[in-house]
Amino acid sequence: MELLARRDFKGAERHFAYAISLNPEIKFYYNNIAVALMNQKNYSDAVDNLEKAILLDPFYTRALSNLAISYFHLSCYRQAFYYYQRASKADRPYTEKRFDLKKIVSGMEKLHRGNPKDATLKSILNRVRNIESLP
Repeated sequence: MELLARRDFKGAERHFAYAISLNPEIKFYYNNIAVALMNQKNYSDAVDNLEKAILLDPFYTRALSNLAISYFHLSCYRQAFYYYQRASKADRPYTEKRFDLKKIVSGMEKLHRGNPKDATLKSILNRVRNIESLP
């Protein structure tokens, strides 16, 4: 966890991989290695680890919300929304805090700037902006 806090994501990945090799039944290890992978923009491997975490605990909100984020970055929008809904059902207060609307819009705008030809992303961004402008 210290390596994650220091933003040494490669080091954190190695340590969590080692922890998993010692005890593959700890859901937190899979989520934490996924966080390290997500910070390296390796969303496919993050998804693999997060799916292992939710096999151990289908209601593990942090892993479910990280799956939503990872799938979104992989442009798998239906899966992203599916895991967002599961996270919300598992722990609404955590999910509402984690998926703050202003933070989502900001992140989506950044993604859209990096991939301006993604029509689906543009459509989703416009819909989210409309939600944000509601009273």
